[in-house]
Amino acid sequence: MNTIRWVRLLIRVGVLVGAIVLIMQFTNCEMPSCSLTAPKGPTGAVERMLQSIESRDPQEVGKYFFGPVADIMRQKMRALYSRFESVEVENIAVELVYEESVNARVHAYWDLVTVAYGQENTQKADQLLRLSKVNGEWLIKESL
Repeated sequence: MNTIRWVRLLIRVGVLVGAIVLIMQFTNCEMPSCSLTAPKGPTGAVERMLQSIESRDPQEVGKYFFGPVADIMRQKMRALYSRFESVEVENIAVELVYEESVNARVHAYWDLVTVAYGQENTQKADQLLRLSKVNGEWLIKESL
């Protein structure tokens, strides 16, 4: 009797794992960076940009910005990373204010948590961001 239960359990687990693999295959999802619920559109671009700040990679952050603003943000991120031992972005909230075919505005709120010399500091941010759609991607048109 116990053997039958174990076999049924193993079959159920196998079906579940198979379903997850199929979902990942059909959505081109690669773990751990993939999120099946990642928001799209201008709000998603802002959320991904804010999350990328923790990467400590100015190039990664810069790819969410348009034109010369991308260079400005890369410089700001280099300065930020050089001053702090750790940089985290918490409590991200974004809301779409306006969207048309190629322009949008997003209101974003977040906490920037930095550590320098063992001291933690939290700065609350509240910013209205303008975005433009360039080659099918939403890019932010102003620096933080």
